[in-house]
Amino acid sequence: DIIPAPGSQLSSALKIAIDLFDQASVASGRILIITDEIRDVVASQRVARAFSSAYPVSVLSVGTAEGAPVPLYAGQPNAGYLKDANGRLVIPKLDADNLRNFAELAGGRYSPMSLTDEDLNYLLSERLLESDTQFRTLERDFDVWFEEGPWLLLLLLPIAALAFRRGWVWCLALVFVFPSNSALAFDWTDLWQTPDEQGMNALKAGETAKAAELFESNAWRATANYRSGNFEDAANQFGQINNSDGKYNLGNALVRQGLFNEAIEAYDHALSLDPDNDDAEFNKKLIEDLLEQQEQENENERDQEQEQNEQDSDQNQSQDQQDSDQDQSQDQQDSDQDQSKDQAEQEKTDKQQQNETEQQKEQAQENPQEQQEINEEQTSPLDEEERQALQQWLRRVPDDPGGLLRRKFQQQHEQRVREGKVATNDTSDW
Repeated sequence: DIIPAPGSQLSSALKIAIDLFDQASVASGRILIITDEIRDVVASQRVARAFSSAYPVSVLSVGTAEGAPVPLYAGQPNAGYLKDANGRLVIPKLDADNLRNFAELAGGRYSPMSLTDEDLNYLLSERLLESDTQFRTLERDFDVWFEEGPWLLLLLLPIAALAFRRGWVWCLALVFVFPSNSALAFDWTDLWQTPDEQGMNALKAGETAKAAELFESNAWRATANYRSGNFEDAANQFGQINNSDGKYNLGNALVRQGLFNEAIEAYDHALSLDPDNDDAEFNKKLIEDLLEQQEQENENERDQEQEQNEQDSDQNQSQDQQDSDQDQSQDQQDSDQDQSKDQAEQEKTDKQQQNETEQQKEQAQENPQEQQEINEEQTSPLDEEERQALQQWLRRVPDDPGGLLRRKFQQQHEQRVREGKVATNDTSDW
């Protein structure tokens, strides 16, 4: 599903792999093929034989000799199976002998796929001496050295004899302890490898910090610093490289530091130097979308804060109005009580009115409480429904970690087709 187009031209794949090694300035490496058969055997053998010394090719075989149908999409049982142009099921079968012969010719190893890591450990381990290796007997003459060093002790006898005279021992001691000129540290690897080659070996071994110190090439030193997590130094060194790839890598180092706006400027610079730099364009679009999403989230938070402030202001105004109404009601009650003292005839009527007023207040106090309970009962299921709806919506969001690789491979494939490096038709029958 990640590969943009089907194909079975192994020779073309080998050429692309070797081109990638050349672009990375890697003088030697290993290529691993995972397949069940090789269709273009002659062309693939020709390419593999030409580069077997620098780039040996190993084969990890999959499948069985009986074969089985190929599902179109893994994990989707109803997606169907692969068919040929005539509508018949494609049942690929393992050709183990052909794959083993090809691996031997390409200078690599062959192993069937297993459930453990034994297959990969065997294929990727350092080359061992094969059991069927044939040896040749050579007759040569060598020099045999005899140990004659002890005879030099005879030269020390006169000096030892002088030790019996007073004062001679101190003179000899002064000679031996006299300071000598300091010698510079010397590494034997400097005779056989350049600093860049030593740095490349350290980088392959995972010693990125040591590699950054050994490299003289600014580009490789920046790469080593980037892999070691020293993004600040990597950005400074990538910034000194005045080409599209250098500015693209500068943008990546700035992104790792959280400097998104500066990274976008670096990607723009890379595109100005090479408008066909699809990686720079893709990363720039990705960072711009991320910044836009962050801005939208910040705007939503500001709107929520403003809405909350307005609600708090409305609640304060409502509370002030309620307090004012209560004060007016209390003043009215005090006035009624004063009038009841002066007018004895209306005392009974005032009491009845007061009782009615109290009953109304009690009802008013009971009704809001009941209404509040009803609202809570109605609101609680609504919140639960919203939560369930949100969970269902989140489940529909696709979880596709291979999406970036799929788009990258698709862009590279389309670019190679436009450049005429990849044929649009393939040797497959389906």
